Amino acid sequence: MKTKLLFLMFFGQIFISNGQSIQINQITPTAVSDGINVNLLVTTYNGAGYLSHSYTVIENTINLSVCYWFNTTLPIYQINNDFLISVPNNINYIINVSIFNSFSQTVCDNFSTGPTASTNYLEIENFKEANNKYLIYPNPSKGTIELIGDESLIKHIKIYDNLGRLIKQLNERITKNIDLYELNDGIYIINIETESGNLNQRFIIKK
Repeated sequence: MKTKLLFLMFFGQIFISNGQSIQINQITPTAVSDGINVNLLVTTYNGAGYLSHSYTVIENTINLSVCYWFNTTLPIYQINNDFLISVPNNINYIINVSIFNSFSQTVCDNFSTGPTASTNYLEIENFKEANNKYLIYPNPSKGTIELIGDESLIKHIKIYDNLGRLIKQLNERITKNIDLYELNDGIYIINIETESGNLNQRFIIKK
């Protein structure tokens, strides 16, 4: 399998149920000899542990389900796991991750669902092509960013905060200049979706 480069897009959401919560911090897919290794980093706001996982591969979509047990008497804890996904072809993939919570520490009872997140895994050639198409200027920005590239190829633009929460979405009439004056100072992620793939870039607002 030829060398590939992942294209990260992690959209963490906080899920709270019965005093238990978990947040997806990062999804990192990399090429390995047997397929794709997906590294998942989560933070639990009660004590927890990895229990089990399963996955399906349907065409170019990978659906990964991961189950964690909880113990509310334990402190906040970060969990980092690797999951090997066997894939039939060297193509681009969308990786969807779903979290499930379990009372049992031996068998996942799926008592509730947690957050979901997605990322794109691109071949190295496609990653370079997408990355070279668009630049964000200026960075840091005082409230307006300019897309340097062909905006006619863009399908959607989404803005996420540094915790992965969606805060703004543009679906039509996309122009090179994007007004973000309503946002506070901080670090943000812009996700640019085109027909050939997605591009994530971090930028800073500092007014």
